[in-house]
Amino acid sequence: MFINNPNEVEVQEIMKENKEIEEAVVEIVEMSEDEKLERLAFLRQKAIMDEKAIYAAGLDKGEIRGKEVGREERKKKNQLEVAKKMKAKDMDINIIIEITGLTKEEIEKI
Repeated sequence: MFINNPNEVEVQEIMKENKEIEEAVVEIVEMSEDEKLERLAFLRQKAIMDEKAIYAAGLDKGEIRGKEVGREERKKKNQLEVAKKMKAKDMDINIIIEITGLTKEEIEKI
């Protein structure tokens, strides 16, 4: 009972009568807190290692963001090129929107 919910009223009553149960509850609570602290320490260490790996690769955060922006721009350019070809073939604008993911306004500007 105390493993599932050490704060349950019945467990609190039993703890008053039995010191061993009280010690077990305290131990479980401490173990739970230790696990949380271990997890936080692990996540912090992982973040530090990830950041070091980025710098080791010779990239700073700005360069990484720049590469992401470049990829997004190339994707948009490709979508526009495909839409332009589809529009030249007199395809329905709704089909072009569905296939390219572009907006109606973007397609009409082509």
